[in-house]
Amino acid sequence: MYYLLIFTYFISLSSFSAETFYLDLGKFRSKLKDDHSNLKVTYKNHLGEGPGMFDSKPRYNPDEVNCTTWWQQLFAESYTKNDKDMMRVLDHIRYFDGVVSFGTRKHFIDHFLDHSPEPLKDVNQLFSSICGDDENHQVKLNINKFKKSAKAQCPILHEDKTDIRFSYLTPKRAISCMNKAPNGLYMAFPIATARYLRIWGKKSGPMGRVHGLIINKEENKAEVYHASIDWGKVKHEPFDRYVLAPGSRLFKGYKIYQIGKTFTPQGSRLTPEELEILMCEKELNAKIAKAREKK
Repeated sequence: MYYLLIFTYFISLSSFSAETFYLDLGKFRSKLKDDHSNLKVTYKNHLGEGPGMFDSKPRYNPDEVNCTTWWQQLFAESYTKNDKDMMRVLDHIRYFDGVVSFGTRKHFIDHFLDHSPEPLKDVNQLFSSICGDDENHQVKLNINKFKKSAKAQCPILHEDKTDIRFSYLTPKRAISCMNKAPNGLYMAFPIATARYLRIWGKKSGPMGRVHGLIINKEENKAEVYHASIDWGKVKHEPFDRYVLAPGSRLFKGYKIYQIGKTFTPQGSRLTPEELEILMCEKELNAKIAKAREKK
């Protein structure tokens, strides 16, 4: 069974890795502005890996999202034209190398941005003269706390990568960056303060970059959209107003990326770490299934 599992993943990843998907800008903006009126936003995680897996919730939920699954699904829907490709792209956005398992899911935004940020491009590198980061930050992740909260018994990919360091834009610099940057689509990840972590980090432990804001700049006006847990829906307002609002005092600043016009998923074969995770979860899932049968 393990060899069949490994062979299936190897074939699917090998045949998929060279494929390039193109962002449908009109579709992205239409969904961003008009398609979220009935979308419910909550703090819960509504997605899993599907039936028979450690987290058996579905891999896609078009009706209910949280602050991360919202933009992940929006990306997948906007880079593809059919449901089959959408799910394949979503798997690569949500999982390292597109390998579907709890342990390879991109649980921490810091890991995602450090190891597999595609299709995002750092504006600090693209437009350094107008969007150069002006502050540095470091955080030590507590992976064990997260695993205990999630009752995860198998390894988490990159769980040895706990010392996170990055640069970011302070609030005024972030506003200036978006005022001067070219029209287009961007993503901003707020930098968590100690107060933010006391509120939202009880299960995950320390985090650096959090949440996930989409910035649509048209006609030289930057509008920010985000899945608001407080409001229970997708909110939008001018970026400068969002940054200067009292609630944004929970953030030290912002790490901003441009959303690329193309997305070429990476990953052509299983790494030893990914294989270890898959085998561990396969055994664990079998035990869970047996326990359920006895009940």
